[in-house]
Amino acid sequence: FLKEFDPELRKQLGVWYTPPEIVEYMVERVDRVLRSELGIADGLADPNVFVLDPATGTGSYLVQVLKRIRRTLEEKDEGALTGPMVRKAAATRIIGFEILPAPYVVAHLQIGLYLQSIGAPLGENSESRSAVYLTNALSGWEPLDSEKEKAFQAALIGLPEMLEERDLASNVKSNVPILVVIGNPPYNAFSGTALDDREANQLTEPYKEGVFDKWGIKRFNLDDLYVRFFRLAERRIAEQTGRGLVCYISNFSYLQDPSFVVMRQKFLAEFDSLWFDNMNGDSRETGKRTPDGKPDQSVFSTRFNHAGIRVGTAIGLLVRNDNNEKSPIVRYREFWGSNKRADLLGTLNEQASKFESAYARVTSSEVNRYMFRPETMSADYRSWPAVSELGEVSPMLGMNENRRGALFDIEKEKLVLRLRSYYDTSLSIDDLARHVPGLVMNAAGFDAAITRKRLLSESGFDTANVRRSWTKPFDLRWTYVESVGNLWNRSRPELLHQSRQPNEFLLLRRSASVARDGAAFFYSKHLADQHVLNTDAYFAPVWLLNKSVNDPDTSQQNFKLVDNDGDGRRPNLSVSSINYLASCESLEQPLSPEILERGGVNLWLPVLSSASSPPSFFSIIFYLQI
Repeated sequence: FLKEFDPELRKQLGVWYTPPEIVEYMVERVDRVLRSELGIADGLADPNVFVLDPATGTGSYLVQVLKRIRRTLEEKDEGALTGPMVRKAAATRIIGFEILPAPYVVAHLQIGLYLQSIGAPLGENSESRSAVYLTNALSGWEPLDSEKEKAFQAALIGLPEMLEERDLASNVKSNVPILVVIGNPPYNAFSGTALDDREANQLTEPYKEGVFDKWGIKRFNLDDLYVRFFRLAERRIAEQTGRGLVCYISNFSYLQDPSFVVMRQKFLAEFDSLWFDNMNGDSRETGKRTPDGKPDQSVFSTRFNHAGIRVGTAIGLLVRNDNNEKSPIVRYREFWGSNKRADLLGTLNEQASKFESAYARVTSSEVNRYMFRPETMSADYRSWPAVSELGEVSPMLGMNENRRGALFDIEKEKLVLRLRSYYDTSLSIDDLARHVPGLVMNAAGFDAAITRKRLLSESGFDTANVRRSWTKPFDLRWTYVESVGNLWNRSRPELLHQSRQPNEFLLLRRSASVARDGAAFFYSKHLADQHVLNTDAYFAPVWLLNKSVNDPDTSQQNFKLVDNDGDGRRPNLSVSSINYLASCESLEQPLSPEILERGGVNLWLPVLSSASSPPSFFSIIFYLQI
């Protein structure tokens, strides 16, 4: 509907048509789990089961729930009471929230037409309308203070219907014991309807606590709309109703992405059983290809858009029962290829034992950041030290220019001429527009005029700042570095310091952005752009420069690191690395400073070797280098 009515709004809010196979599967799973896990014999047809679709769109889930209720009532042979009971459910306990007026109207239309088709049209009494409300599901759960309430009512003078709609929705948010939250929330990190709303913005704060401080992970995409809807549902079921279930199809990033570690941990603390149907179809992780290379489009593909959305999706079903002692069980399976919607729906016809056996049990723990996807690594993988544990100084991000290439050039002379002009006090910033356009244009966090004024007073052109730097593997250029001000978007002072004297670096990255996305590692004696490896490149220095030769923190043995070359460098080795080297049985003599220094170099070479070699080869190389 929105594709035709307002395609730009659809894109902005991340709204997508949900295929009927997905809707039918999710509703049927909810009905079965209500019976099997919560002991509700009639499932969705039980009059005490209140259902909420917080982003109902045109009402597909609500209509399917009503169809499932009708089927149950017919199986119970309720006869003439079936129609009125379905109508009562539609008017009182099968609830939808929608923020956009046009889909809201269509949702009412769809429900009304369905009730009419079964001979139970909405009447003139208390069942005169369906329980679909025009409201923002992400806010309004907290009552407004008196001043804001007066302002709200003043803004709607002459619109009593809008005030009544707000009051009806507020009653649901405050008083209705929601047992089921189901739907397809929007997936988009931006929404103009939510960003100006304090209550909506604070929804995901519990998922951000300790993400950086405890885990050292950046909080990417935790403000995505679908994450807010998950928090809304989790809070409603776990913290308010106290039992029930959540069933969403959404972006699948929360299953294993590091940023969602606290979110996953919270789910494990709040829910007893968790099922995940990974529908794949991601353009970044798999390139929309199955493991054997065949097309793997999104489940949201249509005849108008065969690829569907770019992100992979998953159906998450989270159940909380009356058990006070949580020992959650996580189950996972995945679907691939062009027939996966039909394959998913077909599993409902399997016997219960076969259905459950198709899921793999997932061990989610602090060690694996509470992942919801099975790990493919060997059991011993995590016993090996991480690269960040090998050195005293952890890997550092590369340089980040964001100045339209003004600080790079293939020809050294051109770069020198350009930067001499920039530091020439006789030239105004307007005079420089033709020579260094990237350095005289304002950008996010970069005021070109203020930056140049500071540099002219605190710094100046220095030929020592002209360095070699990689922009991509095998693309070595000249660059001009500067630690004063923000000539560079990120100048990385520590990295500049470690590269001033001869040093070597192992360039690595934390994760791959897409399948087969180029070089995963690189060995360099030069600086490099942050994106030299496509995703963020981290520099692990082989040596540490200009440090004290008697550094008590270097090792528990407090070795005196002798500098044979006189260049003031020592190996970048952590305490645990030095202790390991000292304990190696292959050493025929005590660990002397010379061996330690040689070990500093050689400890990093096998790391490079292991990036493209099997573990057995890595072990051989490691000991040979020592």
